[in-house]
Amino acid sequence: MISSAIQFEYDMFTSLKKKFAETHPHYKQINEHGFALTNDSNKLDLLVTGLTHGDEVIGLQIINLLLNDIMLHKKFDLKIGFLLNNLPAFHQGQRYLESDLNRSFMVSEIKTSEQKIASDIQNIIENLQIKLILDLHQTSEPTKDCFAVIPEVPELIQLAYQFSPKSPIVSFSSEGFSSEGKTLLEYAQNTGVKSLTFEIGQKGLNADLANQFKTIIFNALSSLDEILQKSVKNLGYLMINQMIPNINGYALKPGLKSLDPVVKDQILADNQITADVFKSPIDGYIIFPRYHNIRAVESNIGVLATEKRLN
Repeated sequence: MISSAIQFEYDMFTSLKKKFAETHPHYKQINEHGFALTNDSNKLDLLVTGLTHGDEVIGLQIINLLLNDIMLHKKFDLKIGFLLNNLPAFHQGQRYLESDLNRSFMVSEIKTSEQKIASDIQNIIENLQIKLILDLHQTSEPTKDCFAVIPEVPELIQLAYQFSPKSPIVSFSSEGFSSEGKTLLEYAQNTGVKSLTFEIGQKGLNADLANQFKTIIFNALSSLDEILQKSVKNLGYLMINQMIPNINGYALKPGLKSLDPVVKDQILADNQITADVFKSPIDGYIIFPRYHNIRAVESNIGVLATEKRLN
């Protein structure tokens, strides 16, 4: 179940949603849990989504901060929307209930509650004209910094940098992030809607990080058209190209954080019973190290990335 502090954030969202419905001249309901503030039919500059994973709650916290600022400063000229994606899992304090929502898009047959949610979100996006979707996540384990996670698509790498220049960019193959299914970002990319995913610290509420990212969003909104077009040369990013396999009873060495540097032949995981070890095959960085709630069917307990540059 969720803590009282997290419940307070949800109650605040519900209260703010009601206030906007009563007072904002351009309030539009998207679904039971989402709404838009736009004076131009179904056009949005930005759609902010949170709780794609129900236990990654900073998206809810950031959305509340955005809504409070909009209400306080009467920023009624914005074209912005908000969605809380997996509230059933959120209310249980879980990442998901039946299947990972961020692996449940674009499936051929709907079998789980999350796949139904994904289908509903797809319909919402198809019925809106959106310049940019921002999907807010958190890492399960500690991270050295907030970072973007996007396909290795030059346009998106440039966009992630322009949106948040101080955030590292982690990229994965455009063929797909996971064999389990497609992410919200991959669905948006497939339909021609620009989308960014940011990992904003480790799971849990964090007022400082939430305020910092709220400011980043407002700054980006003030020059979004320019951000969508601007680019820089020789842009650095990290490319995921290796995994630490979930085999042989491997457990990660303690204390590894996302974006920690690693060197070739460094022991990253071992089996303390058999003395079998996994050594890093590269000089690079570890991303998404995992120590808890690892399912037997999952392919890795962390991934490795190397530095690349976009010319």
